[in-house]
Amino acid sequence: MPSISTLWQSETENDWKVALENYWSFVRPENINLEKELNELNLDKIISLDPIGWYDFLHDKYFRWKYTAPNRYASTTLVLKRFKQLNPLDGLYAIKKRLLNLDTSDITMALLIAKEIPGLGIAGASGLLSLMYPDNFATVDQFVVRALRQISDLPESDELKK
Repeated sequence: MPSISTLWQSETENDWKVALENYWSFVRPENINLEKELNELNLDKIISLDPIGWYDFLHDKYFRWKYTAPNRYASTTLVLKRFKQLNPLDGLYAIKKRLLNLDTSDITMALLIAKEIPGLGIAGASGLLSLMYPDNFATVDQFVVRALRQISDLPESDELKK
C-alpha cells in the first residue's frame, strides 16, 4: 500500500481502487454488515422512516457506524437518549425533513442543520450528509485530517496543522 502522499499524487486508477478496497481492513468484524448496509443506503430508505424509525436509525445504525469507539458511541447516544426523554420526537423528525429538503450546494447550511441532531458535531454531521447525499458530501473527521497532514505539498497544510 503506497503512502498517503504517494497516493495523493497518483493518477493511476488502480492505486486508488486498491486504497479504497483497503478500507475494509480497518472495519471491525462486528461492524462489517452495518458498513455494507449503510454503503448501500439510499435516500428513499430515509424518506420512508417515521419519527421512531428516524430515531432508531440514528441511534442503532448511524451513530454505531460513525462512532466506532465504544466510549464515543456511548457518549453520543446518551445525548440522543436524553433528548428523546425530554422532547417529543417531532423535533428530531423536523430536522430529518429539513435535511431532505436542503440545498445540497449550501454546505454550511447543510452542516448546520445536521448538527442540530443531538450528539452530532461537524464530523458527525458530515458523515450523515455523506450517507444521505454521497454525490454531494464526504465525511470529514480526525482520521481524514491526520492523513491529509502527511501530504507535505498540500496547499492547505498550514490550516490543517491548526
